[in-house]
Amino acid sequence: MQSKKINYFLAILVLVFFTDSHAKESVDYVAEHLLEIPMDFRYLALAQVPLDQHSKEYRIQLGMGQVEGGLISTQVPMLGFQYFLPLTEKRGLNFSLFYDEYSFSAKKGYAIVSPSFTRQFSPESFDVEILGADGKGFHAGLGFSYIYFQPGGSNHQIGAIIETLDINKFEVQFKTLNLAQNYTGVVDYAATYNAITPYYSYEKNIDDFGNGWIGRLKITIALPLPRVGFEGRIRGPGFDISGDTREGLGTTNIPDMYAGIGYSLEHKASSLRIEVGGGGLYSYLLEPLVHKETNAPVFVSASYGF
Repeated sequence: MQSKKINYFLAILVLVFFTDSHAKESVDYVAEHLLEIPMDFRYLALAQVPLDQHSKEYRIQLGMGQVEGGLISTQVPMLGFQYFLPLTEKRGLNFSLFYDEYSFSAKKGYAIVSPSFTRQFSPESFDVEILGADGKGFHAGLGFSYIYFQPGGSNHQIGAIIETLDINKFEVQFKTLNLAQNYTGVVDYAATYNAITPYYSYEKNIDDFGNGWIGRLKITIALPLPRVGFEGRIRGPGFDISGDTREGLGTTNIPDMYAGIGYSLEHKASSLRIEVGGGGLYSYLLEPLVHKETNAPVFVSASYGF
């Protein structure tokens, strides 16, 4: 039975490397999801519940995420800190804070720009050559949760996060193609999004690998509110137009609701926890299907309790 579980898990990880999406999407669409996917990683990573439910625990977490969408990519080093306070035999509280830093880059190549954040721009969609991209931002927040422990190594957690996604610059430089008069321009997705995010998670110890290593399965659902329009700005010779998708399309696109599954290994004696499979099998197998034109993202993290 033990070997079957291990073989099943390894088979899932093998599928990771062959999961991709090839749907043709615009730069604007990709940019939105390069912001949202690392937020999903954070929802799955917080808050971690200790194996020892009877003792106070401080926990520090380090992680690294990378998401590629077509020619554009974002790299996100992540830092988290948690404090667990037991209340009774079956109940506890968790307090958490985090800071994740975004940076953006792009390879040269051909793509489509569709400024869906405004109705004032024509044409609505056009072919471009991407010349590069740069920018930085951060995702930070504070969290609080109530935990209920059940026999057999499982727990339920309900809580909320007060968070902000602050992108001070996310510029993609382009040169238009096939227009009557081609030009060089910039589209920028700098914006600040604030949210209060209620979440629920269920976690269970499902594997004992010996030598104190425990495999833990976690399911997380998060609902960031409010959902608002995705902001953008396009600049070129003689024009500078900005807006958001609520104005341009009448839709609210960011941030996304999240539902994810993760698997981690924790060493009971040392309280070292490692996220296996990039911080969530959902991220590998389903994320490229939900977010078209994004490759299977990479996310690794480790945390230490003391």
